[in-house]
Amino acid sequence: MALLETRRVMQPARIAKAALAASVLWGRFGVTHVNHKAWKKIAVYPSLGLAYNRIKKNANTTVVMLLREMESGVGESRALAKRNSRKLLDLSPSEIANLRNTRFFVVTRNPYSRVLSAFLFRFKDEHYRNLHGAFDLTRSGFTNFVSYLSDGGLDRDAHWDLQTKVMFLPLDKYDTVVRFENFKSEMLSLLKSVGLQPPDGRLEGLYPSDVGKQTSSDSRLGEFYTPETIRMVADLYSKDFQDLRYSKDFPLVTR
Repeated sequence: MALLETRRVMQPARIAKAALAASVLWGRFGVTHVNHKAWKKIAVYPSLGLAYNRIKKNANTTVVMLLREMESGVGESRALAKRNSRKLLDLSPSEIANLRNTRFFVVTRNPYSRVLSAFLFRFKDEHYRNLHGAFDLTRSGFTNFVSYLSDGGLDRDAHWDLQTKVMFLPLDKYDTVVRFENFKSEMLSLLKSVGLQPPDGRLEGLYPSDVGKQTSSDSRLGEFYTPETIRMVADLYSKDFQDLRYSKDFPLVTR
């Protein structure tokens, strides 16, 4: 199966691009290390020399908006920045060939914080409540939500599904891994490593369009978790904890 297969019918030019990308990426990372199913999650910014593995609830929108602003020189809306961020098959053959020299990076997040953030943000939305359940934004509501995940709901939305499922590479194959918990300092270090400087203030806080998405989940863990939900999340996200090298030890005492 081709690395970048998207449809049964592809135009010849895209087939050629897919073959070239497969050759370049397999040659660089090894065929057994590439997650073929996650190639659409790679956003490439050729003029910046960066390729970003997008993962929802891991500062995804902030990173995309930042890189697009640095690439274009213009601050774009959230929707426009995502639309203008190019995938692998959007690149020219020469840009695909240059993936050999492009810095691949990913932002990872502690599963305890990430799943709570997804819960607090998504279940303010009536659509999500109708689709998955009318979970109250309380400790008992979170317990019910985690039970829903355990009963088959884990893979029903990318905001709370496993991070490792949409990672294009194993952790140690990325050129840089940015931890969400140290986002500002580690993102700044990444940019400096490739000779880039973010626009003034852009790593000091959220983009204006992201303010409504802030859940402060890191500071609210003790408010929502119980010993039961700690055990359930540790089990459900065991692969993420292990492969992303996060401890299953809960950072706070719960009651």
